[in-house]
Amino acid sequence: MKIKKIIRKTSFLKSIKPSIFRSDKFIIMDLDTRNINNINTPYCISIYDGKKCNSFYLTNYPNEKIMLITAINCVMKRKFNQYKVFFHNLSYFDSVFLLHILSDLSNDIKPIINHGNFIDLNFKFDNKYILYFRESYLLLPASLKDLAINFKVQQKGLFPHLFVNNSDINLNYIGKIPEYKYFNEDEISLDEYNNYCTKFNTNNWDLNSECIKYCEQDCIS
Repeated sequence: MKIKKIIRKTSFLKSIKPSIFRSDKFIIMDLDTRNINNINTPYCISIYDGKKCNSFYLTNYPNEKIMLITAINCVMKRKFNQYKVFFHNLSYFDSVFLLHILSDLSNDIKPIINHGNFIDLNFKFDNKYILYFRESYLLLPASLKDLAINFKVQQKGLFPHLFVNNSDINLNYIGKIPEYKYFNEDEISLDEYNNYCTKFNTNNWDLNSECIKYCEQDCIS
């Protein structure tokens, strides 16, 4: 057996100098969905640009598609050109809804996928502006609750996600606070639930306002 070797001279890789300026060109989006008959549908989306939040709730629109288009149009502005739009769940079902809407708004979309996960969605609009939709979980692989604690920022809120999975529940429901079983037990203890209940009177829990509050708090966190 003969082994042939070829020796080639190569230059060393040059180190990249870190930027001395912190980029603040990013936007946060959070999408809440409910699961009815094993079908996920969005019913609330919030956007935080570092200064203010905008939220879109399904009952204010004819359907989910128009709600999402209205939300995306909110960031399709010249002042947000070259901004990164972060979701903390883009690689999973959020990307399905997002791709469907973005494809209706532009013919110039370039997704970057690695091992089945969406890393980046380059979205060009008006033939000259671009947004980069990205997955924050791949950069910070932890739950929002843990990240908020570790970085000592505003804590993640509480919300009964399982409550809206019932098709009989009106999205404008106002009434008694949903029972503990409708909350994610990994996010809230029974003591935390009882403390949460003390913030409301018997029949003034508002699903619409509580969902928006929760969604916006996630974005800020």
